[in-house]
Amino acid sequence: MVNKYVKKPDKVAIASTDGQRVDACFGKVNEFRIFRATAKGYQLEEIRRGPEICHERSHDLTALNQTADLLSDCQLVLAGRIGPAAMDALTARGVTALACSLGLEEALTKLSS
Repeated sequence: MVNKYVKKPDKVAIASTDGQRVDACFGKVNEFRIFRATAKGYQLEEIRRGPEICHERSHDLTALNQTADLLSDCQLVLAGRIGPAAMDALTARGVTALACSLGLEEALTKLSS
């Protein structure tokens, strides 16, 4: 994920349904775990709650922008799935978004290396 040419993100937001895996669709989750980089890896800093964006094949653009604003201080967002509208909203705020399916600890370990 992050290599020697990419700066390690200071803050990472992770969409997870169970706190164990990066598995939630960005638009269907309303809870993000925020991790901050430390000398020993990443530590859970807080859980942020926002509005659900997707409702039966339609998207609430106001909720999408509210969620992107909510996460705008993070450098990276990890989610199980993330659509182009969410990618654009986050990118416009200087946030990188990646879709992946990993265990939470595995994802954080990869970011730390």
